Amino acid sequence: MLRSVSRATSAATSALDPAIIPGAAADALVRYLGARRVDVWRFDGRRPHHEACAGIGGDSPPPLPASLVRIARGGLAQVSAATSLDAGGAGGEWRRLLFSMDASSLSVHSLVVEDQVLGAITVVLEEDADEQLDEAITIFAQQIASALEKAQLHRASQDVALAMRMQNRVLAELTDERDVPSLRGAVEQLVSDVLGDVAISVLPVDSIGRLTVPLLTPPRDGMLRVASEPEMEFLAPALDASSTIRLSKPGLRMCAGLGLSALAGHEDFHREAGVWGTRLRTGERTTGVLLIGIAGDAPGAELLECDGRVHELFRALAPAVSIALENAQLFAREHVRASRLAAANSLARTVTGCSTRDELHEAIVVGIGALFGFTRAAVYGPDLMQLASNGRQPRGSDRERTLVSTSLHRRRASRVERHDRTCHAIPLVSGDRIHVVLYAEQPDTVTPEQEGDDLALLDSVCEHAAACLVAIEATESIERNYKDTIQALVHALEARDQYTADHSDLVAEWALEVGQRLGMNDSDLRDLELGAILHDIGKVAVPDQILHKPGRLTQEEFEVMKSHTVIGERILKPIGFLVNVAPIVRHEHERWDGRGYPDGVSGEQIPLASRIIFVCDAYHAITSDRPYRKAQPHAFARKIVTENAGTQFDPAVVSVFLDVIDAWCIEQGSDAEVDVAGIAINNPLGKSIDTSMTGRRDESAPAA
Repeated sequence: MLRSVSRATSAATSALDPAIIPGAAADALVRYLGARRVDVWRFDGRRPHHEACAGIGGDSPPPLPASLVRIARGGLAQVSAATSLDAGGAGGEWRRLLFSMDASSLSVHSLVVEDQVLGAITVVLEEDADEQLDEAITIFAQQIASALEKAQLHRASQDVALAMRMQNRVLAELTDERDVPSLRGAVEQLVSDVLGDVAISVLPVDSIGRLTVPLLTPPRDGMLRVASEPEMEFLAPALDASSTIRLSKPGLRMCAGLGLSALAGHEDFHREAGVWGTRLRTGERTTGVLLIGIAGDAPGAELLECDGRVHELFRALAPAVSIALENAQLFAREHVRASRLAAANSLARTVTGCSTRDELHEAIVVGIGALFGFTRAAVYGPDLMQLASNGRQPRGSDRERTLVSTSLHRRRASRVERHDRTCHAIPLVSGDRIHVVLYAEQPDTVTPEQEGDDLALLDSVCEHAAACLVAIEATESIERNYKDTIQALVHALEARDQYTADHSDLVAEWALEVGQRLGMNDSDLRDLELGAILHDIGKVAVPDQILHKPGRLTQEEFEVMKSHTVIGERILKPIGFLVNVAPIVRHEHERWDGRGYPDGVSGEQIPLASRIIFVCDAYHAITSDRPYRKAQPHAFARKIVTENAGTQFDPAVVSVFLDVIDAWCIEQGSDAEVDVAGIAINNPLGKSIDTSMTGRRDESAPAA
């Protein structure tokens, strides 16, 4: 008998694994000690759990009767007759099972180690079994209990080693992950190596404690949204638990929403699937939730449900994932800061390069909208007039202007929250003066932490823009002073000739209007205006006897007069802000057909500003008194200009000039009616013009 017990013990404990020993013990009792049926039970909580069975009678025995549980928990061994079991419930089921096996008794043997009861073995013996066999089974049970304890200790040491290896691997592999999608992929690979085919989701908590879930499925690009109320209800047990917990079975929509689409797509999802959640935290702060989903036929499903070592695996994984998640969030935030700072520097360079206030206003609203993701941006003047805008149209302009007015009154930034956005009004201030107010709308998806970072950077951009506005206004003031000085000098020059008083002012007025209608930009218009004012500056070198001669000039005198364009260029060229004006003055007497002076250039080789000034100068010369003749009427001057379009003058410029001068004459109360025939002309800036040139002009012809 002792030899049989020894063989049975050796067979049962050959594998030092608590998951294998119960089945091996049951088989050994049947094989070596002649038991007809053996069941091994594990005590975990209030109810015994069936671990393994061998022999006849089926693989699913009835629950262990309460009377036998009390015997086993007491650490005893006892043989109970079938008739002593309760007739109802589990006792009745055992009585029927024993009757079907033609057995009259059932023995219970506790698996006890010191004072701890690990479980029990129930044995159905042959009818003629003696008491010595029962004692042998009791000895066998003691050996099995000792083997189970050793196996559990061995498993625990393996779990610790596994946890340490997992932690080391996690720390080594997750430390370098810089975003949530790549972190999720690394965690999925780690867990899959242990559990097989699983679905993993890492759900971070934002800076104000809101749990976020993937915006897209599958979650590839890292875009997140705030978890919905049903999703929060599903995840609440994991957030409240202190360890890994199995959650209720999710639906397909829930799986997709939480980033577990791989689980939802599994063929056995409807039959059996489990989702486990672990709260991720750093210190007392929750950083997110780690979800693991396993379908019914996945290799690790049974382990995850029954074996605590998998829970140990997650407990080892969670701290490292939490740290890695926090690092990834910090890196993402710093990356956003760095990229926005670089974009802000680029915007600052753009703003610095603006030469006019309108250009700066437009650059601000476009630049900050792209930089901060504002849905709307606008610039308002101190009079509450909108100067520039970008983004969607305002939903309520009155409320928008009210916030801007509040910011003007308080002389500081104002903020108000709407149902789906946050509105900001920030004054651009230098000293005691408010230049403009920037209005911006920020979507409500931005966290307060990100909003704070954005506003700090926006304040810096606004300070720089205010400084640039000051610089632009200073430049405009300097240019006005230069212009006033230049006009004073020109007026002093014109004072030499009573016939040309205010000549440059009128030529500049007409030239500016023509240039604007031709679509010239602000910089070119500035040069055009200065060129018109200074076009005769070279006459300072022409002797009075030539300048005031009442008769026709000799050839020698005419050559001296022609030199005023070259002398004018020579005077202006050394002056920095007049560098672009100098060539305009030089070519102001060039003809469209190339027969002008000083260089004889033709067509579009002549600067456009020079072509405009030439027409305006010629018209004014015809209609004003000169030493050699009296002023001619508008109709005559208009006819002369018209007839010389295409030879002396640029026909496109003539076309626009005639519109301008006709309107000016009407405004001055002069008769602008003429009778000339028309020709087709092309705008030198590429715009098509169809205007009358030799007859009465077609009033329906488009103006350039």
